[in-house]
Order: sequence, then C-alpha cells, then structure tokens
Amino acid sequence: MTSLNLPRSVLLRVWMKEHFIRSKDLADQLGVTPQRVNMMIRAETMPSQHHATCLRLGFPEELLPKPFDGHPGPVCCPPIFPGLNQPTDVPSGVGHE
Repeated sequence: MTSLNLPRSVLLRVWMKEHFIRSKDLADQLGVTPQRVNMMIRAETMPSQHHATCLRLGFPEELLPKPFDGHPGPVCCPPIFPGLNQPTDVPSGVGHE
C-alpha cells in the first residue's frame, strides 16, 4: 500500500512520528488531553483554533482535519416526554364526547 492510499489520519501519525511528536506533546500545546488529540486526529474536522495552532507549529495542512467550529453530530431536538405534555388551548368540549 502506497502512502497515497493510506488514510489521512495514518499519514498524520507517520508525520508526527518522523518529527518525534507524541499525542501528549501536541495535547500540551493545544491545552487538551492526549485522548482528545487522538480523537481529533481520527476525525474529519477539528476546532479551527486547534487547526490554526497546528499550522503555526508546522503541521502540513493537507494532513490535518478540516477546521470546523460547529457542534459535532446531528442537530438535537428538545426531548418530548409524553407524560408532561399538556393539551394546549383546546376549548372545552372540542374533541370530547
């Protein structure tokens, strides 16, 4: 398998290893945990603040996840608890027999 076929995250790990950069080292620079760094490396996006810091540290932009400041995951809706739902503005006698 050539380097062109490897996932971006693997290529980033190889680059970090070649430069003796551990997840802990990067975590210290970003102010996060090493676990968070590992999650960011595998993700498709990362916070733009961390992306900018990585660029300042000399990371190749093409190996980094894309900068993104939105919330990850699906758009969340408020929970609907059936036991808490109250009929709203239903005039008395309407719909009741």
